[in-house]
Amino acid sequence: MPSCRFMRNTLVLLSTAFAMSSASTAFGHDDSKPGAMVIKTVPVSAAAGSNHVAINTRTNRIYVANLGFWFFPNSTGGHSISVLDGTTDKIIATIPITSKASIAPFGSGPAASAVDEETNTIYVTTNNGSLSIIDGWTNQVKGSFVFDTTNDPQSGDGGLCTQAIVFSKKTKKLYVVNCAKQIDVIDPKRQKILKVIPDDNATFLAINQRTNTIYATQYWDGTVWAIDGDTDQVVNTITGVGQPAVPDNCYLPANNNCTNQSSGLDHIAVDELFDRAYVVGTNDGRFVTIDTKKNKVIDTKFIGTNQYNVAVNPFTHAVYSFSDLGATLIVIDGKTDQLVAMNIPIGNPPSATSIGDLPQGIAVNPFTGKIYVADFGDISSSPEAVSKIVVLKATGEESWVGYR
Repeated sequence: MPSCRFMRNTLVLLSTAFAMSSASTAFGHDDSKPGAMVIKTVPVSAAAGSNHVAINTRTNRIYVANLGFWFFPNSTGGHSISVLDGTTDKIIATIPITSKASIAPFGSGPAASAVDEETNTIYVTTNNGSLSIIDGWTNQVKGSFVFDTTNDPQSGDGGLCTQAIVFSKKTKKLYVVNCAKQIDVIDPKRQKILKVIPDDNATFLAINQRTNTIYATQYWDGTVWAIDGDTDQVVNTITGVGQPAVPDNCYLPANNNCTNQSSGLDHIAVDELFDRAYVVGTNDGRFVTIDTKKNKVIDTKFIGTNQYNVAVNPFTHAVYSFSDLGATLIVIDGKTDQLVAMNIPIGNPPSATSIGDLPQGIAVNPFTGKIYVADFGDISSSPEAVSKIVVLKATGEESWVGYR
């Protein structure tokens, strides 16, 4: 929702939410199958704009990027990383993040983060092309640099918005989406751009660490790119994931005449052991399963509009997704590809007078069976709405708890 995607969908959200009645909070699941239940809600701060979650499973620390309410000019929240202790689920540190970049069409708060568990280093990208490097032992920023200044309003997104980041364990490289134009490949140790992959459609990223393959959803084209992390070459384009916008490039400001809107492919998650990738489409509510060995779509479900984010428990193969407009979670059993739980409430739903909560980021710690959701907050209630971290516990099949 925040960053460039916010610009694409804000008017739709506002007009839709106020016309909606309260969503049902009824839900159910078979206790023998994967499910989830809320066990705690952790307030962050007013106008924090909690937006993204990353987890270091070795230290059991959870990192929540607080983007801030950049669309309210007088808002002072955000621009920080909240650190949770995964044992107590309490915030134990708040790390200020200051961007060195000057271009800020979508604000300068932290949009996403990635973790190098081996060195306990957290990499945080701000929404305007700056990267901060955090020492996970001390919770101190030990370096930052500007890696991207590409600001191309003709992309259809209004300009620079570096909203997704993944880290390769094999090569120690970072991959960051600038939804205006490209995917940046970064060597964080040398603070150097290694390569720029042109891509004016990329929205979000996921990585299969086992194969060192990076997957990039293409918002307008309805495809997913597979990038070889060794060569940084696009090696496959997976088609049929979503509906493309028609005609081609109709979304550009100079054209603005789409006869068919795209599915709006957004977040993606990977189950490495099952060779599966899961993609959600925010415009038409699709949930797509991809066989990443064959690079082929094997299942498409239509769950509900604004299906936005997705995460996988690699031990139980439970897949979690939610609607950012409805504030409800669904659970899919990755072993059978069946929807086993839906409409699990994770926030206040829309009503006739408010948008409701806007869950944004999600991550799973398979060693504890906990699911963490970053809730941006209800931006219709006040410019200073409080953001939250919603903590859920997996039910049904328990996560494996063990040692590496």
